[in-house]
Amino acid sequence: MPYRDASGLAAERARAIGLEFVGPYLGVMVKTTYRCETHGEFQQTPNKVQQRLGCQKCGRIQQGVTRKLTPERLEGDAHDVGLVFKGGFRTTQVCADYECPTHGPVRLRPASVVAGRGCPECGRIAGGLKRRKPKPPQEPKVSRKPPNATVEQLTAQAEAVGLRYADGYVPSSKLAKYVCEAHGEIEMYPVSVRNGRGCRFCAGNVAKPESQLAAEAEQVGLRYIGPYKGDGVSTAYECSRHGAIKKLPSSVKKGSGCRYCARYGFDAVAPAVFYVYRVERIVEPSFIGYGLTKDHETRHAAHMAVFRTANAGASLLATFDLASGRDAADLELHLRALLKDAHITTDLRGFKQEAIAVEAEHEVLSTIAEWLSANKAEVRSAA
Repeated sequence: MPYRDASGLAAERARAIGLEFVGPYLGVMVKTTYRCETHGEFQQTPNKVQQRLGCQKCGRIQQGVTRKLTPERLEGDAHDVGLVFKGGFRTTQVCADYECPTHGPVRLRPASVVAGRGCPECGRIAGGLKRRKPKPPQEPKVSRKPPNATVEQLTAQAEAVGLRYADGYVPSSKLAKYVCEAHGEIEMYPVSVRNGRGCRFCAGNVAKPESQLAAEAEQVGLRYIGPYKGDGVSTAYECSRHGAIKKLPSSVKKGSGCRYCARYGFDAVAPAVFYVYRVERIVEPSFIGYGLTKDHETRHAAHMAVFRTANAGASLLATFDLASGRDAADLELHLRALLKDAHITTDLRGFKQEAIAVEAEHEVLSTIAEWLSANKAEVRSAA
């Protein structure tokens, strides 16, 4: 194919759409001069001319001619939507006069009529008829929820299970007061009484003597406080290390003690280790830390991780293997009471309540030795 000059090619493309190329040609994306027979010279890029986009003014005129609505078209569009065109047309966006055979004169934008919209009142009526379409007959709903019981019905339901209703009207889902001849005043849900449930204590959850409850609590290192309302109802106990707690008597009977002690490795009846650390800190005060556990290897690893995180130097001063966790807890209470004034506060996890000023190191170790000797606690080994 022979070489063709770029200016000549641009001139050919201009003539193809009725323009004259004036130039100069500086590139396909650089505007140059063209001449329109109607509007004279104008600026355009050769690539637009290649896309057959010519004189902008001619394009606007042509576009206006295309969009112009003739009276015949206006009448035809109105007829298509059930209207009669009456005149008053100015532009497609300015309301003109139409007439609806049902509702009389209306004013609408010709653009809306062209889009297929007719009389607005007819549209509202048609839309209302669609929305108010009759629904098929439905059977009335039957509520499965029983009606609210009266006080007389609640009383009769209580008598049927051997109780006396001792409250005003209470919804079935709320606790109400009843009286059992054997166990006095109790609280139950009316829905449970209606379903045939009576006094839970009479049903096998018989009240235990306090001596038995205290003995069960002592076996797991707790002190029974009460009151007892059944094995399945939480009651108050006291832990020598963590104060008042609440537990189910059934759990205590099975050997479950203080949940906080168990979390940190305490078992009242299992062998225990009482340990003492010397903790050196740069900014915060150094201290002597102590504690007890049934698994010293795991506890030691946990403490060392805390020391590393806090940038503290620590050394294990002594460990004492005791026969039971109860002995270790007694030793801890003794140390805490005897050296109460020497205790300090620290932010290190595991020693917030078990930290003594480092100057009292000798007193700590001598106090432990005296307690072990006075109580004749079984010490299997000592470091």
